[in-house]
Amino acid sequence: MRHWLPPQAPATTAVLTDLVGDLGLPGCERHLLARLRALTPAASCSVYRTGSQPALFLSGALDVPDTTRQCWQAYLSGPWRNDRSLHPALESAPGASAAVCHITAGEVPAEHRARIYEAHGVAERVSVVQRDTGDGVFAVNFYRHATQPAFTDAQLASFGDVAGAVLALTRKHLALAQVG
Repeated sequence: MRHWLPPQAPATTAVLTDLVGDLGLPGCERHLLARLRALTPAASCSVYRTGSQPALFLSGALDVPDTTRQCWQAYLSGPWRNDRSLHPALESAPGASAAVCHITAGEVPAEHRARIYEAHGVAERVSVVQRDTGDGVFAVNFYRHATQPAFTDAQLASFGDVAGAVLALTRKHLALAQVG
């Protein structure tokens, strides 16, 4: 019999391996945040669909008060009607199945910024997005809060390296958990 230990996996592979083990489990959003923290240290996350049928599928926070549900309610109070903040990423690559985008609070339209980003101390968002039914966009989002250092270019690149897999794993988790 032959046997050996697998080589030490790069950080991105280790993160994805751990995420596979979390599929279908309760609290997946907290696992997602904790696992990705090694690559992109976000404090909160949300998984939602925008467009004419907005829906929040998952959200959570680590090490900051969890205001993700309040942010979603604030979003539904008006900003969702005109929100196209995720569309340019998809429009820039029409043949792509998904896109990664990064936005800071200062780049968000005024009403959206005031009701969500400023009201809840959110400073920036990195997302992996995909077209959804109708005019919708399905988005897996990670947020840095004002109490944290800004995302670095290296952290954003690391997120980009795993974004497609994170999107696929999130979709699979929602199907397994029968969410949405």
